[in-house]
Amino acid sequence: MARRTPSAAAALVQTAEGVLLETRAERFDTMAGYLAGLGCPLTVHHPAELREARIRLSDRLASGAASGGRTWGPCADDETRCRGPRPP
Repeated sequence: MARRTPSAAAALVQTAEGVLLETRAERFDTMAGYLAGLGCPLTVHHPAELREARIRLSDRLASGAASGGRTWGPCADDETRCRGPRPP
């Protein structure tokens, strides 16, 4: 995780329970995606809004996977917002 976490953006603190990531974010949905990209199990202690954003992201990913990728991004609900060709 240290290689994926710039020291200017976050601090990694070793605790008895594991490693604590301390950081700030303007958007919880963006931070949820960043945390998912770390590729390791983790627990969000606070804020609750970040936990909720992770749940929403998880739900969207699971839904997209279950539909074979046919419900993705801005094109899922409104074809006019699509920024590129849809997958077959």
